[in-house]
Amino acid sequence: MPLTNLPATRLTNATMSWDFTKVCNLGCGHCSNGDDRAVAGKDMDLQSAAHMLAEFSALGGRGLHLLGGEPLLRRDFLDICVIAGRVGLRTSVTTNGWLTPNLEALQWMVRNLATITISVDGSDAATNDRIRGKGSFARAVASARAYVAGRDRSAGSAKLNISHVLCAENVAGIVPMLELADEIGVDSIAVSVLKEYGNALRAGAPVPPTTEEYLRAICEASLAADRLTPAVVLYEIPMRLQLALRERYGDAVMFGGDTYCDTGEGQLRVASDGAVHPCFAGTKHHDTVRADPVLLNITQRPLDRILSEPYFQDFKREANDRLDNTRWDVCADCEFLKDHSCYPGCPFAPDNLKPKLCARLAGLGALT
Repeated sequence: MPLTNLPATRLTNATMSWDFTKVCNLGCGHCSNGDDRAVAGKDMDLQSAAHMLAEFSALGGRGLHLLGGEPLLRRDFLDICVIAGRVGLRTSVTTNGWLTPNLEALQWMVRNLATITISVDGSDAATNDRIRGKGSFARAVASARAYVAGRDRSAGSAKLNISHVLCAENVAGIVPMLELADEIGVDSIAVSVLKEYGNALRAGAPVPPTTEEYLRAICEASLAADRLTPAVVLYEIPMRLQLALRERYGDAVMFGGDTYCDTGEGQLRVASDGAVHPCFAGTKHHDTVRADPVLLNITQRPLDRILSEPYFQDFKREANDRLDNTRWDVCADCEFLKDHSCYPGCPFAPDNLKPKLCARLAGLGALT
């Protein structure tokens, strides 16, 4: 299947989030795409993956984020990273940290990858392992330390990050979690909130924090961030809460968008079997891809054809329309926030916490 010479659709500084494999050695209770991986077909082979990355780059793609499953379980992990670099993509990876590459591979990673993220969901083994599985804390922390040491030895340029998902089980320990990241020596810790997707819908799964717990944790994180070295990045924060936090805590924290719905100029989510979605949320709210797996599968059709389908064009049009017509000051209004998302203009309904947060924002003055 040759690359198209004159693509009908161009991407602007787009990043592809690719579920590199459906295989995972853990069964995290809050895994947001556990259900998607369960129904996905066979992982893409190396040849198909190489073609996909070349076409994505030719269309204007600039970044690749490898997810899973657990990316390091694929034996061709480094091959994919090398191929991505050759076609001009800056590659990042999120790993559960159970596997630590050998010294040669690790040093290559810290010299050539953009960001390496290790998932840790508790500041101690008891908390983390209840969420992620027995033994996962020790393995993840050891892996994070190995990346830090490897980067120091080889003068690598990769940014090292910890991903931390807030849920009822760990929300009270946000400050010790930030202190652990500081002690390990990573560059940043990205804090998001549990989504009731995937494994989180199962009986007995972790649940989101209450609104009061969430607000308290965010304020505690903002207050602690000023004395810690790693950058604290808070994701999926409603605009009014962002403004209040900035006013109170200055620039101690940074704010990310919605990691589940980065639409804008053609952000893509690719499943392990090649099914293409406009963003993570598209896998949860639209049946188009599952209804016609050939129509929107990159192993079956050129990427520019997929991106030209009405499914993608309508999604992008609606997302950009919301970005163009949503004033930041409107996002501070609770009535607007009940039905809208205020950062990347995602066409989907806001996540489960935002309406509850909105009702509580008037009480921010009482929080310390």
